[in-house]
Amino acid sequence: ALEYHFATQCLPGPLAWFGHQLHPLFLRTSVAAMFVIEIPAAFFLLAPNVAIRRLGAYLQLILQMLIMLTGNYNFFNILTMSLCFPCIEEDEWEITGKRRQKRGLRALVSSQHLFEK
Repeated sequence: ALEYHFATQCLPGPLAWFGHQLHPLFLRTSVAAMFVIEIPAAFFLLAPNVAIRRLGAYLQLILQMLIMLTGNYNFFNILTMSLCFPCIEEDEWEITGKRRQKRGLRALVSSQHLFEK
């Protein structure tokens, strides 16, 4: 599929020509990797385990970045990437290394004292 995709897409990106020149075996492997990331690994985003959820988010982010580099699909890639960011815990974004207190909806739901009388 990718053997023709790079040459026939409407608005090729800056690296589309280089993608078209890749070996056909690599292109077929890339299609298989895309299907693995898009279908079964997408369920990683719903996993209760933080490590699995992060893995799913990172896989989606990498795939969307590669799609953005080789083609122009308007804001589709940006929307998909923005949906992956909540899967990365706020501790991942902490620069100082200090653990912050939980905030937001997750803290509200996990607060036991709110439901006690």
